[in-house]
Parts: sequence; structure tokens; C-alpha cells
Amino acid sequence: MDALGSFSGSLGRYAAVTQDKSKSNELELMAAQKKFSGMTIEEQRKAVEGGQMPAYANDFVQKGMGSLWGSSYGQSRAAELQNTLNTTHDWTGDPDKLYAEAIKADMEKYGNDPNFVAQYLRQMDQGRNQAQNVVEGRKVDNFNKDQLGAAFAGFDTVINAGIQNGRDPDDIAKDVMGSYASLGKDGVLGVDFDKLDQERLNAAARRAETQPEVALALISATRKGRGGATTSLAQDPAQRDRILQIQEVARKAIGKKAESVFLDGVAAQNAELMATGNLDGIEERRYTSPITGEEKVITADSQRDDVIYRYMKTSAQIAEKNRETGTERMSRELRVFRMGNKNDPELEKQVSGIFQMANAGISQDPEAEKKLVSKLEAYKWLRNESTQSLLSHAKDEKDRDFAETYLAGQQYLGMDSSEAINFATRATKISSEGLPGISPKQHEQVRSAVNSLGSKPGWFWGTNDTKPANSAVAEQRVTQLALGIMNANGVPMDKAITMASEAVKATSTTYNGVLLDLQGMHVPDNFSEVLDEQLGDYAKNRPLVMERNGLSPSDLAVIPAGSTSGPSGGRFIVVEKDTLSPVLDDQGNMSFVTTGQVRQRGAVKENDRKTKVLRDSAVESGAASKGYTRLPAVSGETGWLNGKTGEIMKFDFPDGASAPVWKSTGRRISSPLTQR
Repeated sequence: MDALGSFSGSLGRYAAVTQDKSKSNELELMAAQKKFSGMTIEEQRKAVEGGQMPAYANDFVQKGMGSLWGSSYGQSRAAELQNTLNTTHDWTGDPDKLYAEAIKADMEKYGNDPNFVAQYLRQMDQGRNQAQNVVEGRKVDNFNKDQLGAAFAGFDTVINAGIQNGRDPDDIAKDVMGSYASLGKDGVLGVDFDKLDQERLNAAARRAETQPEVALALISATRKGRGGATTSLAQDPAQRDRILQIQEVARKAIGKKAESVFLDGVAAQNAELMATGNLDGIEERRYTSPITGEEKVITADSQRDDVIYRYMKTSAQIAEKNRETGTERMSRELRVFRMGNKNDPELEKQVSGIFQMANAGISQDPEAEKKLVSKLEAYKWLRNESTQSLLSHAKDEKDRDFAETYLAGQQYLGMDSSEAINFATRATKISSEGLPGISPKQHEQVRSAVNSLGSKPGWFWGTNDTKPANSAVAEQRVTQLALGIMNANGVPMDKAITMASEAVKATSTTYNGVLLDLQGMHVPDNFSEVLDEQLGDYAKNRPLVMERNGLSPSDLAVIPAGSTSGPSGGRFIVVEKDTLSPVLDDQGNMSFVTTGQVRQRGAVKENDRKTKVLRDSAVESGAASKGYTRLPAVSGETGWLNGKTGEIMKFDFPDGASAPVWKSTGRRISSPLTQR
């Protein structure tokens, strides 16, 4: 149909409306109509959407043409939407929504002329009715194809709507039962109620795992049966076995959901503990399974594993958000693993197997040497990051000795990586033939020199002037490594002993003069400081034990109890530092300090230290911005001086505050002072 033909009906309809006794009005309207009819539908639409629809000074003409433009634009939009419905629209949805959204948008733009609007809506309403007829037609087609399938789909629609609207399961079941009238024998489907019951049971089975409460409500819902008796699916003997199966699936699903909610809550609490650096605060959880009724136990260790796993899943996003370098990300992840009393598995792999990989001919294999250097660089980074983490990750003493000798070759002898690898290989891989370059006399000289060093305060044993009972362990390691260094490179004895001593010290932990083999136990870097406080509390709380044994706090030390297993991650025995004899309580029992206690106390001290650093910085910057200067010692006063008023100022940090609050002390200094 051409543009003129498509509007012939419209022109006729408006003839009566546009008649006017004034011949000039009729002629002017006719001229406007002719011009309008000479445009294509697309041109008319573009004129509307482009804001080029003409306005007429003559009110008679404006009314008539407004209606004509509205009718044209309404037809065009309805045709466009009909095309969408015929091509890309998902007919499982509501086509009326498509029309409603289009009308709303059009009215916001072009809805100022009531004549335009009236005819536009008339055309759009016709399109809406056609679309709705299509919907109903499709429904009828589907019903004709499979009445029972349509009934199931009908139930599905009702159930989905109820779930989306947040209705209770019992109310959803009532909605389903209410749809029997429209779907049943007196409704559009004409399906027997017994068959609808079957489809309701199918709907319950389908939702038993995902919406178990709804499934149970569908089974329990009742209706009037033959003879007017109230009946439910659960009362049907023929369906008993299937109903029991659905109920069992639903019961387990409800239990899983309840358990999941509980475990998610535990995970959230553990995440908060991790955020405060206190994963050692995680405790074992016991609860009754809502599925089996059995008691379940979630160990503290498995909870730490879980919270670390969840954190590591987000680590890449954290690194991207904070624009971290590879080293910064490794450092952050290491702190998290240490909080959880765990090793970083990738890092542990990187710093292990060093001794085994190294061999005298590795320089002839560039690829193998490159891998070894990568391991040694990771070792060096970890060594600088945290001594205690190094010891827990690089557990093999041979790996540590090789890496330390490699680093010593670079530091003391100025070797490059290839030279240092060959040097460390010769120094640490002593053949079964002994040390061919070392005479028995040299061996004795080294042993004697190391033994003499071991008797001096400040070597391995801090300020102690008495060797601990396990001093031979360190002396033997230093002696053997010093001999290897001398044999490998002809390094003079004194220098070799220095290099060996530093290497062993760097990979050893001592407390109060006692060399500790931590056996992979995770302790904080402020280990000695924390133990000072821990053993100080021990002595304070046991005055009679200390007095009976003639001990002071400085006489106490610890040694590992020999196991890293258990929730604490290992224990230390409290001992006398010189004899390493356990300190017994009044009942003759040994006393222990757990690594968990040490880590918790260490985390508190580290947080206090960080807080002090931040607050000191805030005080300095705050004072500088206000023009305050610290009072010098010669003033005999403490505090800060307000240079303008001569007042002595003090500050305080209210709870949770990051900036100091300054107040005057009420005292003044009459003569100006300058900070010295």
C-alpha cells in the first residue's frame, strides 16, 4: 500500500472533525494535508523524531494536522514493534512490556499535543491488542500440542512468580492450587484434576533440591476430591514411594542450606580475624549436622586453610587494584600464610631442592643454571623479608648452607652468580674421600678456633658467658662449612670462619643463648621480644617455683617440644638456659609455651608498634602544621611549645582517632626556646 493509500481512511475519518464554515480554514487545512500526503511514512517519522513536525498558527489546522501526525507516527511505531515481535522477541516474555516502554519513551518526547497523543495511542493500542492475540494464540497452540506439558508450564509460571515476589512456600502452593480452576476440566486446558496432581508432583520433584520448602508445600497442599473429601498428594498410596523420595531429597537440601549458612557465617568471622592479623584466634567448631544429626568438628587448622584459600582466590584482583609489583604481592601473600601458621606452597617449592639441583657442571647447562639462580634469588628475597619465614620454608639445612655460601661468595669474594654457584658447590658437597685440600692439622686449628669463639659472649649466645648444652650443634656446622670454604677456594682460615659463622647465624634462631631447631615451626620475627614477655609473665605468676629453683627470669629459655602437629602448630618447653633442664611446677610437670601464644602476642606487639609509628608521624606532621616545636631537654619541661603564645601543648588520641587532639596544659614559657 502506498503512503497516500495508507492514510486515505484516516483522512476520511477526520473530514467531519475538520469541517469548518470558514472556507479559508478548509483551504488551509487541505493545503497542509496535501503536503503531508506527499511525504513517505519514513519521512513523516523522521520529521517527528527530528523535531521538524510543523506547527500551525491556525488552531483549526493545528488540531486536524496534529491528529494526522499522531496517527502516522503511531502506525509507524506499531509496525516497528510488530517486526521486533516477529523476529527477535522472546515470546516466553511479555510483549505488552515492549509496547509500554515504547509508549512511555515516545510520550516523554512528543506528548505535548493532545490531538497527536490521542491518535498515536489509538494506533499503538491496536498493535498491543494484535500482540496479545498472538500471545494467546501461541498459548492455545502449545496447549493443543501438549496439554499436560502446558499444565506443568502453568504451574512453573505460578511457582516462579511466587518465588520472585518473595511469597511463603505455603502461599505459593495455594497459588498453584488456585490455578486448577483455569487449567482443569472447566478451564482452558480441560485437564483432569488427577492428571494435574501428577504434574504438581512433577513440579515438586523438579524443585526438591533447589527450592525444597516449596516442594514440600506442593506435596502437602490439599484440594477437594471426589465426594467432597479433602485430599493431598501425601495421602495417595500409589505415589507413596515417589513422595518419600522427594521428601528425602528436600530434607537433605534444607539441611545443606542450613549448614551452608552456618559455615558462611563462620568463614565471615574468620575473615574478620584475618583482617586484624589474628588467625590464631580461630577456634575449633562443633555443631550438629542438620542433615544426618551427627556431631561435626571443624578444626581450627582446616578453618585457617579455608580462609587463606578464599583470600588467595582474590589475591590477583587485590594485586591489580593496588597496582602491586610481583615482589609486593609475594610479600603480602607471605604475611597471610604466616598468620595462618602456614607456608606459602609456591615459595616453599622455590627455596627447596637447591642443594640437590646444584652440581659442579651446572655452568655447562645455561637453562639449569638459570633455574638454580632463580631459586637462590627467591631464597635471598625471603632471607631479607623474614628470617623466621626462611627457616620454615627452607627446611633442609643443606639447602640453607648452600644458599648462604653462595651469597657469601658474592659478598666477601666479589663473585658473579656462576662463580658463586661453583664455589658453593665445592664448599658444601664434601666427597666421601674427605677434604683433599685440608690437612688434619688445619682441621684441628679450625675446630679449636670455632670452639674458642663459642666461649665468647656475643658470638651465638648473645651476652651469655656460658655455653648452652647444645652449643656443639652450631660449632659443628660452622666448622664443617668453614673447612669447605677453605677447601673450595683457598680462603684464609679466619675469613672462612667469619663467612661460615655469618652463614649459620643467618639461618639459625637463638633465644637467650640457646640455639633452637624450630623444625618448621612458624614464629614471628619479634620472637625474642615476645618470649621475654612470655617468660617474664611465667616467672611473675610462679614465684615459688622460681624461688625453689633459684632462678630469675633471665635464667629461663625454651626448646622445641619435638612436634609441630596440633592446633598450636608446636610447643616449647620452658627450660634453664645453661642446662636445658625443664623447669618443673609444684606437681612435677613441665611447662609449655605454644607457638600460637607466641604468634598472638607477637601480632599484638606488631600492631602496637605500627600504631605507634603512625601516631608519631601524625603528631610530628600535626605539630608542624600548627607551628608547634618539641620542648628541648634544657627547658626542664616535656611537651610541645606554641611559638605564638608561649603555651605548652599536649596531645591525645581519642579511641579510633588517627590524628591527635591538641590541648593547652595551661602552662607557659616566658622566654623563647628553640629545639636543640
